Amino acid sequence: MTEEKMEDFMDEVENSVSSIKKGDVVEGTVLSVDDKEAILDINYSSEGILERKELSNKNESPLNVLKIGDQIDVLVLDVDSEEGYVVLSKVKADEIVGKNEVEAAFNEKTKLTVSVVKEVKGGVLADYKGVRLFIPASLISTRFIEDLKVYVGKELEIKIEELDFKNNRIIGSRKSIEKEEMAVKRAEVLAKLSVGQVVEGTVTRLAKFGAFVDLGGIDGLIHISQMSYKRINDPSEVLKEGQKVEVEVLKVDEKEGRISLKLENFNDNPWLKINEKIQEGQIIEGTVKRVTDFGAFVEIADGLEGLVHISQISEDHINSVSEVVEVGQKVTVKVLEIKKDLERIGLSMKDTEEEIAFEMEADEEELTLGDIFKDKFANLDLK
Repeated sequence: MTEEKMEDFMDEVENSVSSIKKGDVVEGTVLSVDDKEAILDINYSSEGILERKELSNKNESPLNVLKIGDQIDVLVLDVDSEEGYVVLSKVKADEIVGKNEVEAAFNEKTKLTVSVVKEVKGGVLADYKGVRLFIPASLISTRFIEDLKVYVGKELEIKIEELDFKNNRIIGSRKSIEKEEMAVKRAEVLAKLSVGQVVEGTVTRLAKFGAFVDLGGIDGLIHISQMSYKRINDPSEVLKEGQKVEVEVLKVDEKEGRISLKLENFNDNPWLKINEKIQEGQIIEGTVKRVTDFGAFVEIADGLEGLVHISQISEDHINSVSEVVEVGQKVTVKVLEIKKDLERIGLSMKDTEEEIAFEMEADEEELTLGDIFKDKFANLDLK
């Protein structure tokens, strides 16, 4: 080979080999791998060495992570080591890439999948390609999580709420994603629901005033008054968390996203056998449970309430129902009508006054002369 051709050949070799320096991120191809390290071709005059400690933060064996032919991004730590290798780090390369992706996710409000590393005071620490971030307990879910340890070792999809690399403050939120998902599910569920529809749900939470039921992405409320025909003091008397239930939709408020429910198929439904207990025309004693402007609701049997309309309160004109009756008062009423299909009972207090007066008149008409003058007859000497 002539001297000129030799120079041309050396120029080609030099041009084919990239120029690298400390701090560069380069792509390498795995040439060999063992339990301690991996040797990489980085398109340089020297091969690169990737030690186990620079492979990942988990101290994994290179044999479990890499195989010959794999292509990975690495950071140049040192160009001229004592062994003649270029010293490389995948951990630091991942961190640079991770920071760029975290920043992009923050600016573009996109999602990231992170690995939860451990529980700390007030939340959990998570990792994204070497970048550590904090997820506060208040942002880890839309629901209260009593034990944050359940997240350790798991992957979570989050959004970056705060980003400050200088002060090492990176805050993530799973809650914001759950809210978005719930909004979509809520809209889907609300669009399918209609008043009177019977659906299946799961009791998620009990409160003093009722029970919340998951209908598949949105919670509805069964008020305590819609759980039983009998008067109950606490929802736990009827339901428990996690229980599957059938409920009837009473009201749907799409604007507020609220759903009112009624527990379906009460086991203690008194309306099923109402005709065995109460008949139209019957006079019965009851207890006033509610007083309204238009009348009074009177309980005449367990779970059975009827309405005494203001016009049926008294023969005398009254301006207000509360002038005559009050909650808790015992009253005598007459059953005017029973509408079993509508679960309504019409009652009257006024008619009971008329019935009593009529019975008294009838009793008086049945008196004989003997009844009237019996005292006088008793004193007569008929001998």
